Amino acid sequence: MICIRNLSQLPRNRYVSQILRGVATFNTATKIAQRNRAAKLPDPEQFDFLKERIAENLTDRITDISRDFPSIVDLGAGKGHVYKHLNTYTTKHVIECDTASQCLALPRKHIEGLTTEQLLLNSEDELPFEDNSQDMIVSNLWLHWVNDLPKLFTEAERVLIPDGVFLGAMFGSETVFQLRVSLQQAELERTGGISPHISPFITPQDLGALLHSAGFCMITLDSEEITIGYPDLHVLLQDLQGMGESGAL
Repeated sequence: MICIRNLSQLPRNRYVSQILRGVATFNTATKIAQRNRAAKLPDPEQFDFLKERIAENLTDRITDISRDFPSIVDLGAGKGHVYKHLNTYTTKHVIECDTASQCLALPRKHIEGLTTEQLLLNSEDELPFEDNSQDMIVSNLWLHWVNDLPKLFTEAERVLIPDGVFLGAMFGSETVFQLRVSLQQAELERTGGISPHISPFITPQDLGALLHSAGFCMITLDSEEITIGYPDLHVLLQDLQGMGESGAL
């Protein structure tokens, strides 16, 4: 459980500082276009290994909770990674929400006894649900592209029922660290300066603070380090593009 009294006392990275000043870090239209293009690839599933793994981990966490969740909202549902790992023991209905229409348009496999609906969001940080109306909200590798996380977390807290659950996974502050350093060193050697090429990521400490500030309690944060090797930069960038995870600064 994380209890933080004063958000202003926490050290902040550039991403969090921009969030708190109301400055948009990411180009939302660019990100939506990237994710729509990734969804229309001839074989989009070949790039989904990471999102599939994290989705499976998330659904395992759901089954560990000894409660019934008649309905689950999946924020940033993408190609339905979370849905395909659910069953009627965890929920009976899934509301898949996303800002990328092509992701929601992809066919979902039929799961006996489990219904699903797709909802296109007009805004990444506004949820079109009534107060205290949802049992659980999950999000699989989507939150790191949201410009206004405090607003989204406040919205999530608003629509959840009392004792509702928010369960999410996002890339942390050490993601593609080697790529970030390599690009900085190369640019510094050639131009004498550094400009941002990799999206900033939030730290666990700042994430906990934002959740606490939004009204969540009994906050549990954990991290998992996943190492994936690539033979060269071009293969890595191809995978990022195929996942819809290219930069959008």
